[in-house]
Amino acid sequence: MTVCWKSAPAPGTRRPSCQSAARLARLGYTNIEIRHSDGYAGWPEFAPYDGILVTAAAPAMPPPLIEQLKEGCRLVIPIGPRYGRQELVVIEKRLDGSLSKTDVLGVVFVPFVGCGEHGIS
Repeated sequence: MTVCWKSAPAPGTRRPSCQSAARLARLGYTNIEIRHSDGYAGWPEFAPYDGILVTAAAPAMPPPLIEQLKEGCRLVIPIGPRYGRQELVVIEKRLDGSLSKTDVLGVVFVPFVGCGEHGIS
C-alpha cells in the first residue's frame, strides 16, 4: 500500500488518506494504492484506467484524465464554473481513440482544486 500527498499535513493532524490507508490495512486489503493530490493530473503511473469518476467540478476537461482513459471506457466529470451550475458529463473514449461527449444533467459540485496550478481558471 502506498500513501502519497501533495503537501505535508499540519503538525498534530492526519490526512484523510493516511487514516484511510490504516483502516484498509486493518480490514485486510493489501492491493490498494492511495494518493492525496489535486487530481488534475490523474495518476499516470497506473494508467490506462477502465473508468474515471471525478467528484469535483473542473472549469474545463482536464486533458491528462482523457489521456489516461483506456479506449472503450468512460470518464464521468462535472464541468462548469466554480460554485455555479455545472453539467455532469460522460466522455467515452472509443476504440479508435475518438471521443464522444454526453451531457447528463445539471449539477453543483465543489470546485476541482489545483486547476489554477495547471493554467486552468
